[in-house]
Amino acid sequence: EKIVRDRARGYGNRVKIMKMDSVQAAKLIDDKSLDFIFIDACHAEEEAMRDILAWQPKVKNGGAILGHDIDYPTVESAVKKALGNYEIMPDNCWCHYA
Repeated sequence: EKIVRDRARGYGNRVKIMKMDSVQAAKLIDDKSLDFIFIDACHAEEEAMRDILAWQPKVKNGGAILGHDIDYPTVESAVKKALGNYEIMPDNCWCHYA
């Protein structure tokens, strides 16, 4: 956490660190206000689906929803069910364009 906070200082008000439940944090963000999001949280299918569905509306048209650990069958299943199509990126990441 210290490393993240130290690095974030260089971005001023462009970064907001919210140490809380992902879905609760999503409720505090305006819809279609983000260029992208990156999800790397719980790998249980139900939890991954919950995060994707909570954050998907926050991404602007033309933006991207990305995440990690597509090599987990539970994560892959959640991404497929929630988003349909996606691309596999390096380092077991996935990407869906809004």
